[in-house]
Amino acid sequence: MQIKISEANALGLQCDGWSNRRNESIINFIITTPTPIFFKTFTTDTNRHTAEYMAEKIEEVLTEIGPEKFSALVTDNASAMVKARNNIHEKYKHISVYGCVAHTLNLLIGDISKMRTMASIEDDVKSIVKEINNSHLLLATFKKIQTEKKGTSVPISLKLSVKTRWGSITHSLKSLLDTKYALKALAVCETVDTILSKQVERLVLDEAVFWVRVLKLFNLINPIVEYITKLESDKPKLSQVVECFYSLEKHFQTVLPSSPLTKQEEQNLQEFLVKRKRIVINPVHLAANILDPRFNGVHLTNERFIMEVGKLKMKNN
Repeated sequence: MQIKISEANALGLQCDGWSNRRNESIINFIITTPTPIFFKTFTTDTNRHTAEYMAEKIEEVLTEIGPEKFSALVTDNASAMVKARNNIHEKYKHISVYGCVAHTLNLLIGDISKMRTMASIEDDVKSIVKEINNSHLLLATFKKIQTEKKGTSVPISLKLSVKTRWGSITHSLKSLLDTKYALKALAVCETVDTILSKQVERLVLDEAVFWVRVLKLFNLINPIVEYITKLESDKPKLSQVVECFYSLEKHFQTVLPSSPLTKQEEQNLQEFLVKRKRIVINPVHLAANILDPRFNGVHLTNERFIMEVGKLKMKNN
């Protein structure tokens, strides 16, 4: 680890707060050389995650190695972390600071999940997944239908979305879409007729509304999750951040007219995208996109580039 760090010409520092298995508050530090290296973790004990405290801990890592070797600092987008990284930038002007794009995209899905339409669909999906997974007979019958119909020994499991990992809703939706035939067969299976609730039976057999809404919601948010996976890569993806938001803008323009969202929710979603983009896009992302020969800033016209940098300067001031 120390050899890779000492041999690197420029380093990046990634910082994130978390909770370990003992429910202790911890802070993890990863250094990119550009290959990511897990550098340090420590518990915060009774210390609150204030901007001053976080900046102090970040500076300890910078000082331990040498702040002159660092060119970038990445954190999540919690208000204290934003202020902490800006404090670091004030002291070390050569270090570019910006928020984690994957975290920002997760927050974008979180924005969507608070909409009434998505919450309603997610509640219906959860009721199906929970009822089947929590019943030994329903689950066994569901698996048997899959193996008999498809001739596979590994049936697909129904997945439940996870709190705070909002992107996991797509895995839940996909697990339903991939087992649609088995769910419908289960709903009309006589051996579970007295066990399966009428609510779940009604949903599973509702081809005109429920399944259409599930598919449209999956198509709406899945590209966001795909970009989360792509940008979480261990390989440098800085130049692709601009492409990510450009692609999502185009995607929403195409699918929103046929999405299950209301007109007001569609408008809110577009506003959420603009808000999240403004939070995370930094001049270093624009420069990386221009310098990358794959993109050459093709989606950043002179007018757009000046506008984006102007907005960032206003935000930082």
